[in-house]
Amino acid sequence: MPQAAIVACHAEAPRWQDTDWPQIVLLYDMLLLFAPSPVTRLHRAIALRYGAAPQRRWPK
Repeated sequence: MPQAAIVACHAEAPRWQDTDWPQIVLLYDMLLLFAPSPVTRLHRAIALRYGAAPQRRWPK
């Protein structure tokens, strides 16, 4: 199940910054094929944003 793999990606990262966001985006893509929903689309968009520009996530 993609949901379990998404949770595992979050759990395996020692720090938030180490989260494998590209992998999470791919898992959300897979989830959208099996069970499309507005919430899944939103979560994918958030993951896509976090993975797009890591250096611009938060101002220092």
